[in-house]
Amino acid sequence: MTTIDLTPFCDRRPYNGGRIRTHESYVIGGYRYATDTKILARVKCDEADTPPPDKGQYLPADAVIKETWFPLIEAKTLPIIKPIIMEPCNQCAGSGYIVACPECDGEGELRCDLGHDHECEDCNGSGRDARSTVASGKTPVICGKCDGAGNDDDLSETVIDSNRFYNRYLLKIIALKLVFDETPVCIVQGNMLLWQAGSVQGVIMANN
Repeated sequence: MTTIDLTPFCDRRPYNGGRIRTHESYVIGGYRYATDTKILARVKCDEADTPPPDKGQYLPADAVIKETWFPLIEAKTLPIIKPIIMEPCNQCAGSGYIVACPECDGEGELRCDLGHDHECEDCNGSGRDARSTVASGKTPVICGKCDGAGNDDDLSETVIDSNRFYNRYLLKIIALKLVFDETPVCIVQGNMLLWQAGSVQGVIMANN
């Protein structure tokens, strides 16, 4: 059984206390799953089920993927997509964190007495305290511009059977060809793209 790290299919941001935990993979019913709620990947494994987390819950991915979907019948190869060059976020310099402006608490805006939002003059709307660094002892917070990702999401899309899918997700699947030396295949069902690359199967939700 081929061992594959599914971390690239997890949420890039750390767990933020929300209802669904998407920053780590987990095992249910003989499959290891990874998802950021937009893309989901799974691979067979012989590990025990992952214990329920203390806070939040794992997406019941075993209910999202139906066993009757795989293996894919009459599937086609994924379209060729040019690699995306991601630029570091210009607010946090790619770290995913900033030291928040003490005046606006990192929001970049302040609300006046009339209820209108105005750009914070102390940080010029950046939300970052330019007069201090993480080394100053102040508590860093997740960058509000990139949501802790360290770069801005690429929003380019590819249309497959009248459905729009983010290229950044399709490229994750195409990258698996280097692992399995097999061309990934896919088929559209409703507003989902069912895909398979070697022993890894998954789903991408359309942007329609």
